[in-house]
Amino acid sequence: IYNVGGTLVLSNSILVNNTAANGGAMNNAASASPSVPANLTIINCIFDGNSSTSSGGALQNFSTSTVHMRGTSVINNTSNGTGIAGAFQANGTVTITNSTFSGNASPAGTGGGVYFNGTNLIMTNTTITANSSLAGGGGLHRSATTLVGNVRNTIIAGNSGAAATP
Repeated sequence: IYNVGGTLVLSNSILVNNTAANGGAMNNAASASPSVPANLTIINCIFDGNSSTSSGGALQNFSTSTVHMRGTSVINNTSNGTGIAGAFQANGTVTITNSTFSGNASPAGTGGGVYFNGTNLIMTNTTITANSSLAGGGGLHRSATTLVGNVRNTIIAGNSGAAATP
């Protein structure tokens, strides 16, 4: 699914075994001209077994766009090649609530679960476990130039990845 400059609500859906260059199952991006941000709401969905050849094994959100995720499982996704974000390349503004990221991998890159390089990340009641990456952030990787807004009531444990260098 490629949401370009639109508003999309995806609910009670399963996205499984999809492949794309960026965002194996879903890509959320602003339109080019005129630039209109994309807004995506994901409710009670499953992203399983998706892969990208560059970044965001399951999902990629571009810098000027917004994702609200609630009650969603993002499991067993992979970013192949030298890409980043086995599960979710979270640029822009991202809110994640009551969701699980598990078994995702970035075997040659950074951020096995969530790679955050955006404007604001709010993560509540979320579990990030059993994800892996070659480089930094087996579970959650924040780039050196971004701030994480709030991570609360969240478990980030049992992930593997080398220490990142700023």
